[in-house]
Amino acid sequence: MTNWKHGYFADAGYVFGHQAETMPAWLQWAALIQGHVLPRKGFRYLDAGCGQGLNLLLAAAANPDSEFVGVDFMPEHIAHARQLAAQCKLSNVSFIEGDFVELARDPSPLGMFDYAVCHGITTWIAPTVKAALFEWIGQSLQPGGIFYNSYNTYPGWLSTVPFQHLVLLQQRSKSGTQALSAAQQLMAQLQATGSPLFEALPKLSSRLESLKKSDPAYLVQEYNNQSWQPVFVSQMIEAMAAVKLSYLGTATLAEAHNLIPSAERQALVDSEPDPILREQLRDLAVNQLFRRDLYVKGQRRPWRPQQALHLAEFRFVRNPTKARPEPGAPYPIKGGVIEIDGNAEFYGAMLDSVEACGAQGYSAGADLASGTDEERSTLLTVMSLLLHAGYVELRMGDDQGAGVQTGMRTNRVLAQHAVQGAPYRYAVLPLAAAAHSMSDADMMMLHYQFEGVAASQWTERLGADLLAAGSKSVQPGEALGDAATRPQLINALVQTFRDIKLPYLISMKAVPTHL
Repeated sequence: MTNWKHGYFADAGYVFGHQAETMPAWLQWAALIQGHVLPRKGFRYLDAGCGQGLNLLLAAAANPDSEFVGVDFMPEHIAHARQLAAQCKLSNVSFIEGDFVELARDPSPLGMFDYAVCHGITTWIAPTVKAALFEWIGQSLQPGGIFYNSYNTYPGWLSTVPFQHLVLLQQRSKSGTQALSAAQQLMAQLQATGSPLFEALPKLSSRLESLKKSDPAYLVQEYNNQSWQPVFVSQMIEAMAAVKLSYLGTATLAEAHNLIPSAERQALVDSEPDPILREQLRDLAVNQLFRRDLYVKGQRRPWRPQQALHLAEFRFVRNPTKARPEPGAPYPIKGGVIEIDGNAEFYGAMLDSVEACGAQGYSAGADLASGTDEERSTLLTVMSLLLHAGYVELRMGDDQGAGVQTGMRTNRVLAQHAVQGAPYRYAVLPLAAAAHSMSDADMMMLHYQFEGVAASQWTERLGADLLAAGSKSVQPGEALGDAATRPQLINALVQTFRDIKLPYLISMKAVPTHL
């Protein structure tokens, strides 16, 4: 066990994050619009490198009819995940302390899976471990199964290579955070002396500036691993082909359509007949730096009438916590390196249609059946972009289903821990089979709703709880303030939560109206 780390930086735990693109319902939509059908119930789902386990817990709570397995080699992660799952009383999720190299030798004990996800792992692990991971996934996916694999890619990360190399050199004699700080200082000094490096790599300056705003727990996992190695997408596609997995598309919905913001570059990409070279050209055309690839072990292509029927099963509800732009202003859609200004009239009309359907949600089935090919393609693109940007959510669950019970129970536990200072900032939306991003203050007010705290006490209680938890802001970007200004800031936050966020959470069965 002396080499259990395999060169990975395992001296500190990872962040308590959530990735919307890994949720089963999101993957089902992303796969279907790109020509593949996935099971919606009764599936088995593997999270390889599950970290603290919060992301998998949210997925398991939202999909109680399916089985979820998380594997991670860091005991700290597994200990946290198991404890939280027990507190939430989730019986459909398990966490395994395991090594990819060992699992590749004999994957049979964990069985076969319909879904496998690997978020933020393959860029950072040693080549032998990466090869074992891919071999294990290839053996463990059912025919027709899907593999989500996110990783850093070239050309976008070319500018960061010198800095990461300095981090590793500093780490020979310093701790992880100290090595990061020392490398940042050296780079700042080089820039101050007018090093031509910053002219040759113009993105380097903005990358270094972004480090100042990032979570230290993320930074050490990003930059301090000995085997940190972005790859070109063509290299990843070929590595997947070696284990019987073929490239399907992307889980980043804003990139799932031909939307390169340059007609000339788009035409160049589209003119390439070789699919691997075409995908590589697309990354070069947009300077791609992070990918969320989808690979399948045997594509399950629906016939066109079948695809239309499957698409009609997806319903969309309006997310009121995502404000619309000012009247007449375009709808900004950002996905990876793609930035789109959605037509105000068209996108606004689509949201009007969604809102008109209320809590039961809008289905595009009738419009897809009656429209032309061009209209059908446009509709799918717009609904995907609205989902990607958070203007809408998928409406997947049953009002009386088991997901409501497990979701509320999980949210109650997460909110209770948040009041005690835990960095949990997501709530399960049972009817969306998804999770909703929350601030520290939101989670505390969610706790008040569960506990039946009188509305008249929320402002005073929230101020005290934020201070006790060590929070420095009422919400991201807004300082907590001093004793004189704090009550006004917090009162405004309480009003927004009660008027907009809480009714939405109640409508999505994330929290009861009252107890």
